[in-house]
Parts: sequence; C-alpha cells; structure tokens
Amino acid sequence: MLRSVFVVLLLSVVHAIQDDKKSYNIEVVPNSRANLGEGPHWDIEAQSLYYVDIYAGKLLRYSWDDDKIFSCLLENGTISSFIIPVKHRPNHFVIGDERKIKIVQWDGITENCSTIETIGIVEQNNTLYDFNGFNDGKCDPRGRLFTGTTRYIGDILEFRRGSLYKWTDDGMRKLAGNIGVSNGLAWNKRSHKIYYIDSADKNVVEYHYDLRRGIPMFNTKREVFKIEEVDNNGQTVITDGMTIDDRGDIYVALYRGSSLVKVDPRRKTILEKLSFPSKLVTSAAFGGPNLDTLFVTSGREVDDIEEAGFLYKVKGLGKGLPMNKFEWK
Repeated sequence: MLRSVFVVLLLSVVHAIQDDKKSYNIEVVPNSRANLGEGPHWDIEAQSLYYVDIYAGKLLRYSWDDDKIFSCLLENGTISSFIIPVKHRPNHFVIGDERKIKIVQWDGITENCSTIETIGIVEQNNTLYDFNGFNDGKCDPRGRLFTGTTRYIGDILEFRRGSLYKWTDDGMRKLAGNIGVSNGLAWNKRSHKIYYIDSADKNVVEYHYDLRRGIPMFNTKREVFKIEEVDNNGQTVITDGMTIDDRGDIYVALYRGSSLVKVDPRRKTILEKLSFPSKLVTSAAFGGPNLDTLFVTSGREVDDIEEAGFLYKVKGLGKGLPMNKFEWK
C-alpha cells in the first residue's frame, strides 16, 4: 500500500533537486513508463518529443500541448532504436529497426504506423553479426544520418562487433569498426566538433568534424569525459546517450548510474550531476517551446522499482539547440 501511494505521489508532484547554487525541477511525465526508453528527438514544428521503447518495438510521441503520450507498434519489427523526423515530409520518420534503416509513416496519434521504404541495411550474411542491431542515431547539422550497431544479446561489453555508419544515397558507409556499443552523438557546429560515445569505453570522445564532407577526423581524438563506477550490484556504470546545449556543454546519461552529468568538454569538467529514480538513465534532449526543458529517457529491469522507466522533464539547466531532421530525397 505504501508503495502504491508513493508511485501516485511520484506521478503527480514536481521534485526539486537543489545544490548550493541552483534549483532544478524534475517532473515525471504521467503514463510514460517504458521498458527501455531511448533516442529522444524534439520536433519544434510538432512541439513533440519523439522517442522509442527499444525492445518493445514501439515509437512514442510526447505532445507538449496535450501533455500526453502516444505510441505505435512497428510492423514486423522487434527492435526500434531511434526515430528522427524527415525534413519537409510531415508524418515521415527515419528509424533504426534491427540492422535496417527504414522510412515509416505515422500520424503521431493512432497505434498504426507503416513502413514506406527500407533505405539501408548492414551486417548481413555473417553469423558474427546475428545478434547485432542499430542503436543510437542522429543527424548532423546538414541532415546527414549517423548511426551505429551493437550486440543486443549477451554481455554487450564483451564483444566489439559494432560499427559506426553514415547513410548516403549510395548506401550505408562504414566509418569505424571495433566498437562495443555505438551510442550517443552530438555536434557543436560553431567549433566544428563531434562528440561520440562507445559505451564499452565508458567515456565521451571529441573529434574535429569536417562539416562540408560530413566526416569525423578520427586522428584528432580527444577524451573529454570518463566514468569509473559500479552500481550496488557490482555492475559497470556506462555512458549512454547525450545531448548538447547552446553553450557547448554536453549532457551525458549514465546507464546503471541513476544519473546524468553536465560536462564542459573544453575543460573536461563536470559542472552538475543530477540523480533520477531510475537506475537506467539512457539519453536526453532539450525541448519545449523555448528549448529550455531537458527531457530524459530511462529504462527498467525485471525486478526494478515501480518508479523506473519513465520519461522525465527537467527545468532550470539551460537552453538547447534545434535538433536536426533527416534530409531525404
């Protein structure tokens, strides 16, 4: 009974987390619980946050105006790893579905969504990659899609069978291999930087980014953040998804760490650390009418507490940048 009362309070009350200098409001979005929420993307035109429930094969939309969650189930799909709106194509999205890149159509309201076209496929006809699938994906400032693969079954930190890819009109271009868990991506257009996470390395690295060609300069690698922690069960805490604000600071989700850190990549300094009820904090994206609400996705385990796996809204951290839509045809 006490647990039920606590969950009701959790869903209806805004939590204030304070330090010596600032106050942050963390609010749980009602009815937003997912098995593994991931890949948040704020669409300014729709005033909505799109994200996925990976293992459920679901696409989700949080409507700012309605304060409500809508969802649809993928056709014949078992893994939905990211969702990004297609530029100039209302109700069209590029998604990761196992080892395929697809264009789907969804009105953002009904429970039905349909596949329009498969535009990319990787890692076929090789048993080494049978348990691989796409993970996080984002578009650069010119709308070019970058995404990578990871192993979805077994110890994801044990095998380095993932790769980082870029979608082109001629197919998927492999940019890097020997990756454990291809994950968070963020660009700083002003400083010509790209930030990238391979969760197996438990860090965030920075590369110079050639915007004209759409290529990270891998010889300029610089580590800007590293985590060396374990949870209460002795499991490794890893870096997961991330986003960037208008000052160039990055926000890194710590999976199994119940937290998200705000990092100044120039000085390699942690500026803030926020704690969440969910141990599996997965990713983040700025949204809202003024781009000053940080949405944070999370997941839950089989025996997890009831307040895990929700979508959170955080106020008082700063302001984000418009997210890039996918340029297609």
